[in-house]
Amino acid sequence: MKLGTIGYNYSHEDTFMMDRPDGIGCGVMLLVKTPARFNISHINYDIRQKSIVILSPEAPHYYRALEGVYTDDWMYFTWEDGDYDMFKELGIPLDMPIPLKNPDELSFLYKSIAYEHYSNGAFHDEICANYLQILLYKLAWNAGNMKNVGRPLSKKNTDALMHIRNKIFDFPEEIRDVGYYADSLNMSMSGFQHAYKKLFGVSLMTDINNSRFGFAKQLLLATDMHLKEIADKCGYESEYSFMRQFKKMFGKTPTEFRRQI
Repeated sequence: MKLGTIGYNYSHEDTFMMDRPDGIGCGVMLLVKTPARFNISHINYDIRQKSIVILSPEAPHYYRALEGVYTDDWMYFTWEDGDYDMFKELGIPLDMPIPLKNPDELSFLYKSIAYEHYSNGAFHDEICANYLQILLYKLAWNAGNMKNVGRPLSKKNTDALMHIRNKIFDFPEEIRDVGYYADSLNMSMSGFQHAYKKLFGVSLMTDINNSRFGFAKQLLLATDMHLKEIADKCGYESEYSFMRQFKKMFGKTPTEFRRQI
């Protein structure tokens, strides 16, 4: 990874939002210091403790403050051959928040790297590279002590859970019940749900609802399908149950949502 630009302790007003639906084409490493809502590859994360987020070049994302100002340290870098393997070897996950045990230490490293990067001192490139390596080692240690996105399962089961989550968002019309997913991993329902939330930071039902109603909104906006058909495609046996849950989530009935176009 080759450092491009870096900033330390930047704050934005509560109207700030960064929206990159096609990714940014380079690596981004954000040390998020205030409560924030991130959506990365169509998955929502509410960050309430200081965390680092490393965004891969093609990952669609947006982020904004949850309340008040948004503050972070930021770094943009050129994604080079071998970077994916490096992060994998260090155990540093991409495209998801990493809660930090010692954020002030990492923020100090951002500050030191920024100072050297914009200075004209001797060996400043070499010093930056060494500071950056230290930052990654420190981050790897934090990643190994994550609470919300740790690794409670074998790699096989972790990969299986990630596959299940991807299918939930890619094929909302094929979503099954909790028992089906638990059985597929030979887990109890309670054990499956606990593992799912520990790995991703949100419950299975939260993801299912987000996927189903995101799909419902697409069908309402892009088709003239009857509400009963949409309810059926979104996994609801009752049109009225679908309408009630839709209004609970969005504050409007499906018909009112469709009429706003």
